Amino acid sequence: MFFRSVPKVLLGDDGRLVPGGSGLPVRPRRGLGSRGARVATAASVLALVLVSAVAPAQAASAGAGTVASEAARRSVEERLAPASAPATRIVPQVPCDRTIDPNSHYDDTTHGFRYFTDQVGRPLKAINTAPVTTGNPGPRGTCQTRVGNFAPAPPPYSAQDFDGGHLIGAQFGGVDQRYDLVPQLATLNRAGGTYFDFENTARQCLNNGGTINNFEVSVDYPDYAGVHPNKFYVLMVLSNGQRNGIINATIPWDLQNGSPEDTNLRQLFSQARLLANC
Repeated sequence: MFFRSVPKVLLGDDGRLVPGGSGLPVRPRRGLGSRGARVATAASVLALVLVSAVAPAQAASAGAGTVASEAARRSVEERLAPASAPATRIVPQVPCDRTIDPNSHYDDTTHGFRYFTDQVGRPLKAINTAPVTTGNPGPRGTCQTRVGNFAPAPPPYSAQDFDGGHLIGAQFGGVDQRYDLVPQLATLNRAGGTYFDFENTARQCLNNGGTINNFEVSVDYPDYAGVHPNKFYVLMVLSNGQRNGIINATIPWDLQNGSPEDTNLRQLFSQARLLANC
């Protein structure tokens, strides 16, 4: 790096720069006196410039390291809690029907989650509005069973093959409300299933002192008539405060245990927890 010249800068008694033009010496302002202005050395000026340039770069670097994936930032604007949260924390109550209010969102301020419905009124997405920790499980009730029995089930299955599956599990603060419940194959939802293993990964991290900074689950439906999702999109950022592990995956509704896709997903879950060291 080469410099043609280093401009002279005048400092007043208060330590502030006295402005001048084009790198030329500047006369002291009236009232400062001959001893009131002094010329800063080139090293001092260069140090000031370097500090000004490095500080924003360091801040940008730290911010980039906080979230290791673009996917983990895609719902930041939705994840922000309202500025004026209600004084009394609530769990919104809705009917346990096939559909509820379309294009709506529900803020569970008791457990720190926000839920969305699609244009038909089916559950669409759930995201956290605060880091998820242990000690704040959600209630269980009768809606879970009712949702699992919604008919008709996609062939070759019957309603008896389904559970009412939580988008956000009750152990993390999920609730027994229709906006958090969808029909889910029991083999996917219960112990041994892929979705169960996804939730178990998060539970193990929390039990080891970690947190879940981002927790997002969304679903897709094959048509506008049915209420059974055919895909679960999961996004989770596990953290021990210094290291992050990210799960960003698609879980098919009829994924078979032991299939190559199932094996790959379970490996992804384990690797994320290993990276987060929790």
